[in-house]
Amino acid sequence: MTLADRIDRALRELGLRDGDRLGIACSGGADSVALLHLVVRAPIDVEVVALHVDHGLRSNSAADADFVGALSARLGLEAHIRRVDVDRRHAGGPEAAAREVRYAALDSAAQGLGLRWVATAHTLDDQAETVMLRTIRGGSLAAIAPKRGIFVRPLLDVERSALRAWLRDEGISWREDATNDDTRLERNWMRATVMPLLHERRPGVANVLARIAQSARADAEILDAMADDVVARAEVDDAGVLLTAAELDSLPAGLATRVVRRALRIAGFDPRWSDVDAVLGMDHGAHVACGPVSVWRLREGLAIVREPVPVPASVELPPAGVIEAQGWGLHIRVGRADEPAWTWRCPVPGDAGRLMVRRRQPGDRVRTSAGSRKVQDVLVDAKVPRPLRDLVPLVATGDGSLAVVGLTTVPAHEVMVIDARPADPTWSRRAPWTT
Repeated sequence: MTLADRIDRALRELGLRDGDRLGIACSGGADSVALLHLVVRAPIDVEVVALHVDHGLRSNSAADADFVGALSARLGLEAHIRRVDVDRRHAGGPEAAAREVRYAALDSAAQGLGLRWVATAHTLDDQAETVMLRTIRGGSLAAIAPKRGIFVRPLLDVERSALRAWLRDEGISWREDATNDDTRLERNWMRATVMPLLHERRPGVANVLARIAQSARADAEILDAMADDVVARAEVDDAGVLLTAAELDSLPAGLATRVVRRALRIAGFDPRWSDVDAVLGMDHGAHVACGPVSVWRLREGLAIVREPVPVPASVELPPAGVIEAQGWGLHIRVGRADEPAWTWRCPVPGDAGRLMVRRRQPGDRVRTSAGSRKVQDVLVDAKVPRPLRDLVPLVATGDGSLAVVGLTTVPAHEVMVIDARPADPTWSRRAPWTT
């Protein structure tokens, strides 16, 4: 089977069909130049567009862009060049910064040009190097995915040496990037120093490492699907995510790690391994901060709460009648005391004036059978988690707070009362009814 036939088969297995519009990420290096030529020669009938991202990190980077433009013209292809700015102070180093902006630029180009797919020229050797790098960094052995979103990698089972031999046989030139010789960059060190030593001791080691990645990815796909099922059963609202204790505590460690990672991402935080370990190691009642969210180990389960928590707007109550305070998860009735009581009832003093449901405010106090108490103390005694305390509604008058819904009531007999009951409250609004 020719290389072009292998590319054709790989593209079809990745989901491409005749008529698709495909972008090829072409740096001008040997691998991407070979991919561009091979896709053009492959039997699959796709519309090819060459995409080049100029990172501007080298003084001669514009020459690479010119090379890709000229190559595309010779092949009769569209070529789109994107210039990007790379943050050299990026926490992950220049390689990570360049990768982020490169993929963002390719994704943006695909949307603007109506491309269904973008192919990158990662090879079997790239896969093997990535497995080794992730091993020493403590990452996943699944390494480079053959397909992720619109990005496909049809060369993952092709060795770099085979591509270069094919280019030489065909008389096709490419550009060499001098920065590839800089072994201060970890991938270059892995490619130039570590992998040759491994090949010397274990010829064919790249194939072995690629098989490890393939096997790890197959296992990961099963675990990911199981984790997705668990997360799909989690409770999610505007405050964050609740993973129930019964669900989470029954999971094996490898699956729990994936579930927590996904839940944190849903709440708006992309965690590191140390963050996930900290969350899974929490005792009951503990909490940890993870970027813009706080995670609490509650009796109900693991609560991942966005901070600051989004607080519903205040709701003014009618002199009499029923109202639904949907943001607070409440049905509220203002009526006579001789009507049947709902889940919670509070007498309304005759001089109360305007009534409303609102969040707590600094200095709020409420009357109880034990005397006047700070609302803060009521919530602490009820063991309401700190980030959820602003989601516990208060009934208040124009002069101040009257009662904490579900937790306190005015010790008095009055003609008029306020009744409340839960109206299908989301997990973060259930505290008054579960404490």
